Amino acid sequence: QRGGRVNLAQYMLGMVFDLKPILTLQGGHMVPVGRGRGLERVQLDIQTRLLEGMDGLSSVWLGVVHVGIPEVAQRFARRMQDTLRPNYTLVTKAGPTISVHTGSGSLGVVVCPVPTSPLPKPASG
Repeated sequence: QRGGRVNLAQYMLGMVFDLKPILTLQGGHMVPVGRGRGLERVQLDIQTRLLEGMDGLSSVWLGVVHVGIPEVAQRFARRMQDTLRPNYTLVTKAGPTISVHTGSGSLGVVVCPVPTSPLPKPASG
């Protein structure tokens, strides 16, 4: 609301009913794909959407990012690990750009296939 993306009425309704937007990245843009009441319900919705979109992937890496909610992010990552059995999991704070745009209390998740060829070594120096 402070950033101008939602008006005061939308903000107040969201607060009263504990509505959480669900966003995805499409073509480099954040696109709303749904909303849910309460963080637990939204996390379940995100998990369901991810599983539907994995389309046969068996070996994946999991990344969970958060803005100011490390305990929630850790619990969500453990739940995702139980379901996905990823080869690697990273839980970290979101960077400043994402934090500014999404605000405190945001949670994000990324699932990607494990690379089939070795990753290049980072340049030293």
